[in-house]
Amino acid sequence: MFTQKSLRLMASDTLCIYSNALDTGGCLASVGTGWGITWTTGSEVTNRLRGFTHSANEIEIDYMVHEEEVSQTIQVTYTPLHYGGSKAWFLCECGRRVGVLYFTGSRFLCRHCGEIRYASKYENELDRVSAKMLKMVRKFREGDPDSRFPDDKPKRMRRKTYRRLMHSYCELDARWRELLREKYGSEYW
Repeated sequence: MFTQKSLRLMASDTLCIYSNALDTGGCLASVGTGWGITWTTGSEVTNRLRGFTHSANEIEIDYMVHEEEVSQTIQVTYTPLHYGGSKAWFLCECGRRVGVLYFTGSRFLCRHCGEIRYASKYENELDRVSAKMLKMVRKFREGDPDSRFPDDKPKRMRRKTYRRLMHSYCELDARWRELLREKYGSEYW
């Protein structure tokens, strides 16, 4: 049976708008001009959004929901940075200052209002250990599908660093195998 918590959207699976990307892209500074965002999967366009900057503190976005065009106004605020300049933030309808707004099915809202969750918050220890091991392997084997730690030290890496990383990888591998034995039983691992 599904629980209410399991039906919540995951941040990685939703469309989102980043205030920093709009600010650095010049969209928020160009008052009175339009801009657009396109989301793609591979080479296929999945969604589009049109935006218009009314002022430095307000943008309007238009997008499609169930073949009906929806318009939403979003307030923008700025905080000063230590070394000059400023950082742009969206103001959600709840009043929270956020850097990302997520599409919740009908509107763009903050993570809290849209009940969006992060996948990493729901990972078990086996998932976390597997992700750490994969991250270490990818660091050494860029683009190589082999999922093992490299047997040879990469060029330009100090032996001491390689040994330390190899030791960490071996500890992770031992913990991974232990977790698999706990989960599936010793007859499989």
